[in-house]
Amino acid sequence: MFYLKAFLKSLYDFSWLRAQRNNGRQAANYVILFILLLSVGYAIYSAIIIPRRVSDVRNEIVNNIPAFHVQVKDGVANVTQLEQPYIFESEEKSVKIIVDTVSSTTEPIDAYIDTSTQDGVLFASNRLEFYDREQHQTKVQYFSEMPNFEIGKQSVISWIDGTLMNKTGIFVLALVAWFFILGIGKLVYLLVVSVIVLLVAYFGKWDEWKFGSIYTLGLFALTGPSIIVAVLSAFDVQIRYLFTVLLLGVMITAVFWKKDTDVIQKVPPKSV
Repeated sequence: MFYLKAFLKSLYDFSWLRAQRNNGRQAANYVILFILLLSVGYAIYSAIIIPRRVSDVRNEIVNNIPAFHVQVKDGVANVTQLEQPYIFESEEKSVKIIVDTVSSTTEPIDAYIDTSTQDGVLFASNRLEFYDREQHQTKVQYFSEMPNFEIGKQSVISWIDGTLMNKTGIFVLALVAWFFILGIGKLVYLLVVSVIVLLVAYFGKWDEWKFGSIYTLGLFALTGPSIIVAVLSAFDVQIRYLFTVLLLGVMITAVFWKKDTDVIQKVPPKSV
C-alpha cells in the first residue's frame, strides 16, 4: 500500500516528498519497483514499434535491394551477384548506401553523400563506414578487426523473419535492456541533479538539508518527470533538457516547500 501511495503522492504532493528525506530504505525499494514498471512500459512499446519498423526495412530490402552475397575473409570483403559500384538512395533521400569492393581505392563516405541532409553507409573492400548527420560523426569498422563471415540477401530476410519479428523475444530483451539503462542512467544522473539542488539549498540558506536527504527525496521525485518524458517519447516528441528541468523543478520546490503549519512562530511575551 505504501508504494502505491508513494507513486501517487510523488506526482503532486511536495509536502509529502519533503517528509521522505530520511526514508532511505523505502525510497530504494520504491525506485526499483518504479524503474521496473517503467521498463515494462518501454518494453511493451518496443515490442509493438520495432516489428513495424523492421517490417518496413524488410519490405525495402525485398523490393528495392537486388540479390547479393557478401564474403569477408582475412580482412577483405568480396561482394558478388551485385553490379558495382552500387548506390542505393531512400525515397526521401535521407539515407544513401554505397557498395564498392572492386575499386583499388575507395573515397571516404563524405565524398558520396550530402553530410548536412543524409545518413550514409559505405561498404568498401577493407572497411565499413557509417555517417550520422545528427551527430556529425563518421564511424569506421575495418574488416581486418572482424572474423570471417558470409551473408546474403535471403539470409538477411530469414534472420529478420526469425528474430526481429518475434514480439515476445523483443519484449523480454527490451525489458532487461531498459531496466539496466533506466536504472543506471537515472540513478547516476540523480547524483548530479542532487549536487545542484544541494548548492541551491546552501546558497538559499536552507542549511538543514544534506546530500543524502536530497538524494533520497529525488528517488521519489523521479516519478513525474520520468512519466512525462516517456509519454512524450511514445508520440515521438523530444524536448531537450525537459527531464532535467522537470526534475530540478520538483526537487527544488520540495526542498523549499514549507506550509504554514510547518513553521513554528515564536511570539514574544506581552510586557506587563
